[in-house]
Amino acid sequence: VLTVLLKDGREAQFIARGTVSIDGNTLPLSREQTHQTQTYYANIQDTIPTTIEIAKEAVSIANTAVVEVFGELLGHDDGLTQEFGHFFDDINYDINNQFYAADGTIFVDTTGFEEGEWVDQGWEQQFEQKIESLIAKSMGKILIAVGSEMLWGDGDADEFGKRMGNFGEELEQRLAGSTARISEQANTLCKTLEYADIAENKLADKVEQLQHLDLLTIDIQGQRM
Repeated sequence: VLTVLLKDGREAQFIARGTVSIDGNTLPLSREQTHQTQTYYANIQDTIPTTIEIAKEAVSIANTAVVEVFGELLGHDDGLTQEFGHFFDDINYDINNQFYAADGTIFVDTTGFEEGEWVDQGWEQQFEQKIESLIAKSMGKILIAVGSEMLWGDGDADEFGKRMGNFGEELEQRLAGSTARISEQANTLCKTLEYADIAENKLADKVEQLQHLDLLTIDIQGQRM
């Protein structure tokens, strides 16, 4: 079952065989509308796991990069380094809650989406605020760590810069395979979302009860669909 909370607050449930019910009432659909419902259901079912996989892979990359960098500068046992790690663990949990109900079925609340967005804006704002807060807290520690390296390390700023540069290159090489994989997955996801959006638009146009179905807005080469 795919459950979508429509823009008008009603709850629509899509079934794989091509039936749709709104607030428990099954809609009468033509053969073509049933086909579009099946297409919509199948593509959304494909996109949700892919979206989650891409998001978690991106979080994993960010986690590795941030924790490794701060671990190198501050020490892996530093409280701030560990706080970043816990933060990314929380993000993984929130990613699942974005698209799945407690019983494991797919549930998407479109009322929190802005036009053209595939993620709840409130979730994005919380993410940005938390990142800004952690970065602000980290700046003082980073400056102290760099200063300490200059005073009590070998005192060679060029050598310290070179060491950090080499560390950055090594980290980039380690993450290269993951970033390439995300790019491939994203291309596949965009194509699947395109098909789902076409079916969604047809259902919203042809089925009066689904006129507020607006989960997707795909923009391809500047042309909104």
